Amino acid sequence: STQSTWGADDGIWATADTHHKRRPQNMAISVPRGPIRVAVDQLAATLVSTARDTWFVLDVRPDFEYEGGHVAGCLHIPFDAFPDKTETVLQAAGGKDRIVCVCMNAETHSLDVAEHLLRAAKGTPPIAVLTGGFAAFARVHGTDATLVEDYDFSRWEAVWEAAGVTAPEED
Repeated sequence: STQSTWGADDGIWATADTHHKRRPQNMAISVPRGPIRVAVDQLAATLVSTARDTWFVLDVRPDFEYEGGHVAGCLHIPFDAFPDKTETVLQAAGGKDRIVCVCMNAETHSLDVAEHLLRAAKGTPPIAVLTGGFAAFARVHGTDATLVEDYDFSRWEAVWEAAGVTAPEED
């Protein structure tokens, strides 16, 4: 059996065996609006404010990336578990004002999951993606234990160097 994935509503479905097929014309996909973007500083400010409990953070990175550090209090469900885990996420996020999807840096997986959740939730609550992903968040807040849990500085030091960016100072 092949596992379907999804993308923008371009009518193309991709499957695990890399075959593509067009969505039947009579199958409407209604997305109330696209995912919104949340800046690193906006997420950090929310997480340290009294509004912390109103946002639900979903980390869709693979296990090995998640284990190197993640946004404090997030739910981790890897991208490849979707769409099967859609109801799990929507139930866990019940009553929250916003769901913020986090991937590593390119926002590809988080955007795909966010678009899928938007369709499933019919736009409520608003779904967002973290601009720059966890890489951007960790560059600024990686050593702040109130914002990032299980941060492994040594794991990410080589990533920062390869990307040509300044790593956060190790505490």
